[in-house]
Amino acid sequence: NLPATLSPSFVRLTNDTLPEQRHRWLVLTLLAGKHPEMWEMVEIDQPPPAPPTDGIVQVALADGTVKTLRRVSRDFKDAVNFYVDYNGWEQWSILNASPVAHPIHIHLIQFQALSRDGYDVTGFDNAIGGTTTPLVPKGPLPVDPNEQGWKDVIRVGGGQLVRVAGQFAGANGRYVFHCHILEHEDEGMMRTFVVMPEQVMKLDRHIVDGHHPLHPA
Repeated sequence: NLPATLSPSFVRLTNDTLPEQRHRWLVLTLLAGKHPEMWEMVEIDQPPPAPPTDGIVQVALADGTVKTLRRVSRDFKDAVNFYVDYNGWEQWSILNASPVAHPIHIHLIQFQALSRDGYDVTGFDNAIGGTTTPLVPKGPLPVDPNEQGWKDVIRVGGGQLVRVAGQFAGANGRYVFHCHILEHEDEGMMRTFVVMPEQVMKLDRHIVDGHHPLHPA
């Protein structure tokens, strides 16, 4: 019989106990007539004047605030947007605006799933590629027992927002994250991120003040 506690040293991460971290947003989509896509997003201050707008996604959070997100990449061949500090902690919010579940795999690191929430995604226009109205939360969903340890793949079901956090340690260089369904990653659901030391980050001509200009701290 297995003991109730397998690792006495294991500690679950929470938003309250996490070190200072940077936040990223991903949106998973299935547009009309297209393969599934994985969009990298950045927060912007103002929504478009007349939604829906291609590449603009508005998301309501549990506290009532609304995030307006703008797409900055959608395909493997697009430019790198995620520049990560070596040894830095990051929290990634992965929102699935489609009905198709995706197992998302991040190379280099292990992470923990912080939360899973159900979302009403009927406000996402699959013909235009943007939201007509903010996507609204339907309430928390369980993080299953087998998902509560250190992971490198997390299931993001249709109409779900899953948040994960981890430390990008162990190596520098260029890595990828992708859907672990072979056909999906081959169709383009794979993106590149770059990990580099803080000292090198400051010297990179694509970086502003140690971070990529599209992703303010």
